[in-house]
Order: sequence, then C-alpha cells, then structure tokens
Amino acid sequence: MQRNKRLVHMLIVMSLLFLSIVAYLTYFELFMKDEVVANSYNQRLREQDEDVIRGKFYDRNMTVLAESKLEGENQERIYPYKNLYSHIIGYSSLIYGKSFLEARYNQHLIGATGFNSVFNLGNQLTGSAKKGNDVHLTIDHPLQVKAANLMEGKKGAVVVMNPTTGEILAMVSKPDYNPESKDLEQNWNKTV
Repeated sequence: MQRNKRLVHMLIVMSLLFLSIVAYLTYFELFMKDEVVANSYNQRLREQDEDVIRGKFYDRNMTVLAESKLEGENQERIYPYKNLYSHIIGYSSLIYGKSFLEARYNQHLIGATGFNSVFNLGNQLTGSAKKGNDVHLTIDHPLQVKAANLMEGKKGAVVVMNPTTGEILAMVSKPDYNPESKDLEQNWNKTV
C-alpha cells in the first residue's frame, strides 16, 4: 500500500512538471515568439540576411530610398539620400542590428513571410540569390527634401501629414545620422 502511494505521488509530480512545460511552451508560442524572432541579436536572422537580397524601400512616386547591393559575397545596404531618411527607415547593420522601419519590416524585406519562406525551391535549385519583398511608403521625396531644407541648421522635427487619410508625407528630425554601415560603425558613439 505504501509503495502504491509513493507511485501515485511520483506520477502526480511528473504530470505537474509535464503540464508546466506544456503551459510554458504554449505561452511562449502565443505571446513571446514574435519578439524573440524579431530580436536583432537572433543569429538565425543574420543567416537569413546573408542568403537574401533585402527588399527596397520606395516613396509614393517609386523613388528608391534604400536598397541592397552585392559586393562580392557580402551584401551592402545603400541609402542613396544618406541622412535624409535616417529617422524613418533607420539602419540595417550586422553589428548593431536594425532600427525603425528596417526592424519593423525585416521579415517582409527578407521574404520570410507567408509561403515565400516555405516554397523557395526554385532559388535553391538554380542557386540564385533569393530576393526579399519591397516596401512602399507614403513619404513624398520632394516634400521630404523641402522639409529637410527648412530644418537645415536647426534642432527639432517636422511632420507633414495628409489630414484626410493620416498618411505621413514627410518626416524630418534633426540632428540626424548617416545610416550606411561604414559611417554608422565609425560614428556609433556620436549618433546614439
């Protein structure tokens, strides 16, 4: 009888441990997964970044605001307008991670959303580099340039919105920084 009681107690303890593991994994899957996956220190994201040419950022008139180019085997993120969109698009660096829209739309930019991440057989068979998805913003480049010119030599921020739709047409904040990797790494302590 005593042996049966110990066996029942041991079975109850093991069942509670099993249920607590199931509860934790369920909680993690439902509430914490997206945060961990999107974390810039996640090594799997770095590996995906190396295998995929990141998508471009466009303004409302199809002006390219950020794009990636292959330099040999390395991918370099190019920001053609340097500081102009630093507080909107942010940066994408292997050392410092990602910020702003680069971080927010990272999964989309590397094509890891929906069926793209599952059905990549064509690129794997041909050995060609996978291309990520592009992001189209409501920003109007000529208006952004005008706002930046008005803020030249001043500190502060300007936001231009369409009041009927809520679209952001221009957003400038000063002081700013150059988001390109080489400049960002050289001036990290000054920009952050």
